[in-house]
Amino acid sequence: VKPGWLAVYGKDVDDEDANLVPVQPGEVVRTESVDVKALQTKPPARYTEATLLSAMEGAGKLIDDDELREAMAEKGLGTPATRAATIEGLISEKYMLREGRELIPTAKAFQLMTLLRGLEVEDLTKPELTGDWESKLAAMEKGKLKREQFMA
Repeated sequence: VKPGWLAVYGKDVDDEDANLVPVQPGEVVRTESVDVKALQTKPPARYTEATLLSAMEGAGKLIDDDELREAMAEKGLGTPATRAATIEGLISEKYMLREGRELIPTAKAFQLMTLLRGLEVEDLTKPELTGDWESKLAAMEKGKLKREQFMA
């Protein structure tokens, strides 16, 4: 009757490709079999340098605001030349550790995120900030925004 988890993906029961069959109120259904499987969910795979570089390149895709997403569309976070150096800087400052191919965030990284939230400057943790800056810098290039306004 209700799409349940399908609603998370924006699907209704009566969608053509839905996995659920519409059930009428009062309709009786028969359960043919039930298999219990003792499985556990797995956390998402940790970033490797390659997947983190790719995520940084496509970071603009995560932004809801159309104008900010467009400002970052071609750039992502950083430039191709600075992304690897940024990762190396995070490792050298002990915000991440390399364990084999995986990059593991450290307690220092979690503390920084907690501090930024506590100080109510969460914007520093979001790609929207870069998108906003890229948008404003583009406006400055076109003479539509003064440097003083951007710096303020």
